[in-house]
Amino acid sequence: MSKKERPIYALIIDDKQDYCDALAGSARAERILLKSATNLEDGIEVLKNDKKIDFVILDGKCFVNADMETSGSTSNNIPHRAKDEIVKINNEQNREISFCVNTGFVDDLQESFEGIFEVFDKDKDSTDLFSHIKREVAQSPTYKVKKKYHECFEVFDLGIIDPVHEPLFIDILLSLEQSDFRKKNFSPMRDLLEASFLGLMDMGCIPSSFLNQKGKPTLEWCARYMEQRSTNDLEGNTFTLNVLVPQEMKSAIRKLKEATSAYSHLNDSDIIKYPFLSNAFLLMEYLTWLPDFYRANYE
Repeated sequence: MSKKERPIYALIIDDKQDYCDALAGSARAERILLKSATNLEDGIEVLKNDKKIDFVILDGKCFVNADMETSGSTSNNIPHRAKDEIVKINNEQNREISFCVNTGFVDDLQESFEGIFEVFDKDKDSTDLFSHIKREVAQSPTYKVKKKYHECFEVFDLGIIDPVHEPLFIDILLSLEQSDFRKKNFSPMRDLLEASFLGLMDMGCIPSSFLNQKGKPTLEWCARYMEQRSTNDLEGNTFTLNVLVPQEMKSAIRKLKEATSAYSHLNDSDIIKYPFLSNAFLLMEYLTWLPDFYRANYE
């Protein structure tokens, strides 16, 4: 799989683990990374927690929960129940997860799925299934920016920045692609900078005593520290970063910190085109640097 292309992340909910494993092997060759769950409840939990997942493959008949796995009793309405849960997750988490049915009981279940699900026969070659997944995901505006700016997402994939904050970055990229330079779309940059400082704390770089009383990083202290300048916390303890930060990254962090605070007095509808453009690309440079910084000093 090319490192220059962002893969599609998918989930299959199917009661046959051996089938899931075999399909995952075939899917990888098509740039689709497939996770699996053998019952609906476990699958929905995976989907809620793994925000990288773009697509879900649903078995026509499957277990609802672990208890049904024990009893060996499957349910026919899994796709309908799963659809409701996926729509709910999309609404609550602002995601664009697509789905289809892949079953060995096409003739028996086709009527109940017609007009609602795209249905594939799991006993046939999976080429059509994979083509459908790629076609559906490619239509998603979120996936389009993930693919276009794929290098920037490594920082979330590695957990350097908690993936829960990834939607902030997606919002910034969508605003950039849509040339929507309103001030309200600039604000997520500050939130993402805070999230990056939290990640640097978690990896043991920035001292945790740089948190304020609300549990948020004190931006000036964190920026100063990343500039390798001696920095005091509230108790008067002095800290100095003893690993190298390139001068261009020191300048980038300082610019992001100052810029994301400078426009707080503006109305959300005010247009700040060039500050938005400048800081959006600066943020991308910073995010692509963080994985290298982590690997060189904290892995």
